[in-house]
Amino acid sequence: MPDSFEEVETLQEQTEGRTVQEMEDALAAKTQALEELSQELEEIRSAFGAEGMQQVKVVLLSFLLFFWVCCTTFYLETQKGLNETFG
Repeated sequence: MPDSFEEVETLQEQTEGRTVQEMEDALAAKTQALEELSQELEEIRSAFGAEGMQQVKVVLLSFLLFFWVCCTTFYLETQKGLNETFG
């Protein structure tokens, strides 16, 4: 159940003009994709074991942190440039 007016608007936008069958088909496709990803994750877990999965998590978190820092730096530099250009 949506918690806010914005969520209701978003749901309305996503479903506008779509039939129930189209929405059910989209849900089925997403459910299938989720099941496939879950299966792939299980295969990774069995290949790497618990310790290997922890290492994968550390690498992914490090990558996400690096990506976040790059995006933030780019944003701040862009803002600085805009402020210098437009005062």
